[in-house]
Amino acid sequence: MALGSALTRLEGYRFEVRYSDGAGQRARAAADITADAYAYFTRLYQYRWQRLAAKVFDADGEDGLIRLWGCFHATDRSGAGEVTARSLAPLLTSEVSETLGRAVRTWR
Repeated sequence: MALGSALTRLEGYRFEVRYSDGAGQRARAAADITADAYAYFTRLYQYRWQRLAAKVFDADGEDGLIRLWGCFHATDRSGAGEVTARSLAPLLTSEVSETLGRAVRTWR
């Protein structure tokens, strides 16, 4: 039996919520707070990407977008292996945009 599978499931959330007998009201309150936080941080994270796209476009214009497209549609690359921010930043810096490479390198 999976851990928690015997607990009651609370429906209506984008994530799984389970609770023990007598804890339904607290589970719903905690789930509501979690759902609000999830929505907030989702918007915040997406906003960061939108701002980065604007910075790259300001710095490199349409050519930067064309280089980004070409970089990831290249057919002459060897196996990708594990892609990390650390391995991707130099590629983006040299082939696409210094602005984008720096942002990926320092993303927190």
